[in-house]
Amino acid sequence: MSPSVNSTDASSELNSGFPAVLILAGTTASGKTDVSIPLAERLNGEILSADSRQIFRELRIGTAKPSPAQLARVRHHFIDEKSIRERWTAGEFAREARARIEQIIHRGRTPIVVGGSMLYLRALVDGFYREDDERAIEYEDLRREMETLGLDALYAELQERDPQLAARTHPADHHRILRGLAVCRGRGVRLSNLQERPRERLERPVRLYFLHADRRGTYERVNRRVLDMLREGLV
Repeated sequence: MSPSVNSTDASSELNSGFPAVLILAGTTASGKTDVSIPLAERLNGEILSADSRQIFRELRIGTAKPSPAQLARVRHHFIDEKSIRERWTAGEFAREARARIEQIIHRGRTPIVVGGSMLYLRALVDGFYREDDERAIEYEDLRREMETLGLDALYAELQERDPQLAARTHPADHHRILRGLAVCRGRGVRLSNLQERPRERLERPVRLYFLHADRRGTYERVNRRVLDMLREGLV
């Protein structure tokens, strides 16, 4: 069975006179790209990728980005815009995506968010704490400490400084461990406390559509995709 989405409701919402943000979500290989492009063409839309990895230029193989031909059909945002060496978080995505949504609507077009990362979607819709409260955080010293002392030692420090964050952080998640320690050391506050601050929801009305695909067919597509990636040099 092919993925399905009800575009009639989407058209009705857009014709109501009040601009809506469409979100097209679904599991890996559920067909989001194949559905989103003709949907964007039909609704005069632009696509915002809510995938946490497609934005990085260097990650060419393992991210299942739209093909050059697909990118040429519809304007896409957050594809190949950053280097893997640049900082990029869910909060930064939400802040920038909200600004671009307003620009898209101002152009008389339809913003269609396609993802991917549920963390990114939650940050966009439900809000995010202001990450500039972390101040300018440099990770290089912490990375050197990780190489010298080991990640276990830094995780132990996080458990002492911010036990709430440590409790929901895997001991191998070096990104979250370093970020949590950077906030504690740099500001003297806990990242978990910053994340609990009040958040502002997206002001635009949102319609979420979740693609449902046959489980066996999805597994077959995932297997084919992985084999293709291996042939392209993923390892």
